Amino acid sequence: MSEPEASARTSGMGVSGPVLSARGIVKTFGPVVALEGVDLDLHRGEVLAIIGDNGAGKSTLIKCLTGAEIADVGEIRVDGKVVKFRKPQDARDAGIETVYQTLSLSPALDIASNLFLGRERVRQDFLGRWLRVLDKRGMCRDAEAKVATLGIRTIQDINQVVETLSGGQRQAVAVARAVAFGGKVIVLDEPTAALGVREARQVLDIVQQLRTRGLGIILISHNMPQVFEVADRIHIQRLGRCAGIITPQTHTMPQAVAIMTGAMSIGDSFLGASAASARGSNSAERQRTMSAPSRRKIILDTDPAVGIPGADADDPLALMLALKDPRLDLLGVTTVFGNCPPALGARCAAAVLRAAGREDVPIAIGMDARMNRELPQLLRDAYAGDRGRPGRIELPELIDPRTDLNAVDFLIETVLANPGEVTIVAIGPQTNLALALLKQPRLREEIGAIVFMGGALGLDPRYGRGNITPVAECNIWFDPQAADIVFRSGIDLTMVSLDVTNPSTGMVLPEAAIRSVDRASAPLASLFVDICATYLDAPMFDWANGCVLYDPLAVAVAADHGIASFQEMTVGVETSGALSLGQTVPMRGQKPNMRVCVSVDGARIVGEIVSTILASPERAVVKANERSND
Repeated sequence: MSEPEASARTSGMGVSGPVLSARGIVKTFGPVVALEGVDLDLHRGEVLAIIGDNGAGKSTLIKCLTGAEIADVGEIRVDGKVVKFRKPQDARDAGIETVYQTLSLSPALDIASNLFLGRERVRQDFLGRWLRVLDKRGMCRDAEAKVATLGIRTIQDINQVVETLSGGQRQAVAVARAVAFGGKVIVLDEPTAALGVREARQVLDIVQQLRTRGLGIILISHNMPQVFEVADRIHIQRLGRCAGIITPQTHTMPQAVAIMTGAMSIGDSFLGASAASARGSNSAERQRTMSAPSRRKIILDTDPAVGIPGADADDPLALMLALKDPRLDLLGVTTVFGNCPPALGARCAAAVLRAAGREDVPIAIGMDARMNRELPQLLRDAYAGDRGRPGRIELPELIDPRTDLNAVDFLIETVLANPGEVTIVAIGPQTNLALALLKQPRLREEIGAIVFMGGALGLDPRYGRGNITPVAECNIWFDPQAADIVFRSGIDLTMVSLDVTNPSTGMVLPEAAIRSVDRASAPLASLFVDICATYLDAPMFDWANGCVLYDPLAVAVAADHGIASFQEMTVGVETSGALSLGQTVPMRGQKPNMRVCVSVDGARIVGEIVSTILASPERAVVKANERSND
């Protein structure tokens, strides 16, 4: 350790200014510039969140700050002293500890042994001095004290083996180890990504406690509600640069995402000090203050099948997410042919609304065939069987759908009543939407955006092809002419395709996780289990041992584009041809017509989706993104 590093290690807590700062950090990997002149300041008793899209440079920045990578250019200071970190141990010696998402715990060892892993103490007697016998009793005693200091009440036995702990308890052990040996800065990399609701709450409580103890905390997270709950400041990374520093008092979550994706600059998004002061400093209150005006108005255009064998389970789950995500304001549900006839789909939607206590949401029945009034023979046969009648789950009669309009007219009337504000989330064939555009051309200017699940572009070599023909995805193939009209509309389009909704990306809710849901844990839990169980008994596809969450990902993207990576593309659809009908094709040399989702962290997103659906004020639910071994 160099002399500046030694000075930094022994600096007192009374040093003014940032505990950790970086100036002009540049890091390249061959021709790729990962970081370009990044500055950062972290103060004692502060939670600094770092957010950014995939590839924005978050991980590289953290690696440079913690010695895992060496910056090409730039300066790092700890307590005002210049330091040179050439390996992670140098950063640890300077009082900086990192808790990675993978935790780096040894499952076969007990909690105390993990806390002192790599820092084991020997006894202070003959056995210790000459035979290097470990001081296990002293380490256990100190481990208990450190865990108790953090207020971790879920760990009862310090000798418990780590592999028997829950995800939240393991995260708490990793944080306790970091706190025990990191006297100044704790870096938390996606600490709640693999956790359920209760476990995530425990970790956030620990973060709050660390702040009150005067530690500087860097939090890397994709979970925007959690970031806005605990962060004092938010550092936004974009394309290797710092796009801006904001606070939860001055900006909303949608604004943070807009800055992160480049849709808005820091100057355009600033609300001003008067608005900030009006919001108050209490995190819970500022969440409520921001959530009301920032909720995105959506209409869900869907083909839900509830408890119907042979149909996908993810449409009703997408409806559940649209109802429960606090960032979304569901204005109505429109049904279309697909998994089942639209009239039956309306009853299925009504079952979800009833279970959620949201029977105020209008349901409008839509088109029962393609725009040319033909119904594919495949669907005629399916509707003549199980998919044309209610299944094992009781469905209410649609006595009061809350609207007398059909789906096409409902879309038109609702959009024109909210010009520029409505996002249509289309997770079935796009027939209703296309007919609405033809009937009322003004919709092209008045629809705020369209997020649709459909298509396949071959970006994933195994799954990014077709699921109804070798080249076509169901929703597009069912009515390619309708999709062509939407694709050519000029509306802000976002495509969520088979390329990202598949087992390769982790967008699967495993059977083990479904079976572990406590039916009494939340209002929607029992129906959630029944819907998924029906699919498991008669799956539409054999891609995975579980439910692939195609449509819920589209709803999640509508709520927060920051959960995924996107690429601007020009996409066309084949409207004729016996072999290529319904194929979506990326075009070259033309102006992009949509934003295509190209990358997701599926396991994390699945966990967030299920945690949101099953959120309950009384009880926690399930380790939602528990992965199967298949």
